[in-house]
Amino acid sequence: MKLIKWLLRAWPFIIISFIAFLHFIVINIISNGDVDFFNKIISSFVQVSGGLVVLSNINSNLGLFGKISLMEIFKCWIKSFPYFRSGKNIKADISCELPFSIISLDGSIVKSCNTLEEKIEDVQRQINELRDAFYIKENEMLKKISQIEYNLRIGICNNKCEIEKLNELVCKSSTGSINVQVFGVLLVVYGSVISVVI
Repeated sequence: MKLIKWLLRAWPFIIISFIAFLHFIVINIISNGDVDFFNKIISSFVQVSGGLVVLSNINSNLGLFGKISLMEIFKCWIKSFPYFRSGKNIKADISCELPFSIISLDGSIVKSCNTLEEKIEDVQRQINELRDAFYIKENEMLKKISQIEYNLRIGICNNKCEIEKLNELVCKSSTGSINVQVFGVLLVVYGSVISVVI
């Protein structure tokens, strides 16, 4: 079972060998006068098939990364012909953002102080008000910092997920389709060699 799995990993070479074997059998069956004509037909067919296999694989790889295909690229190229007259739709999105500013005012009543004790009490009251205002501002800043930290963690987590998805797509397009591309190239090479060797 392990040997079969190992052999199946080289399926492009196995299929090309099988095609060459069938080709050899058919050449021995038909008459010598028809061999050149048959080789020309097989050569053309195999080369075109190899090119289509490679193009199909490229098209599927383009579809992995975005909703685009070779047909859509071809259509866009045809539509961009400079002498086609078509009405142009101009689309514009205008957005305006106005910054909101919050103004907070703190006020206190200043009473006239006649004695030294009243002045000390007034200074102590002002110190207490400043300390309370400082604690309020500090709590507001800590809440904003924790919210920014939370948003950053979510952003980093989302970026990691996107990078993992992109990594999976790259691995799938590079390792999963290499055999198909090799098979297409082998078909083209085999078609080219037929007319020269045989």
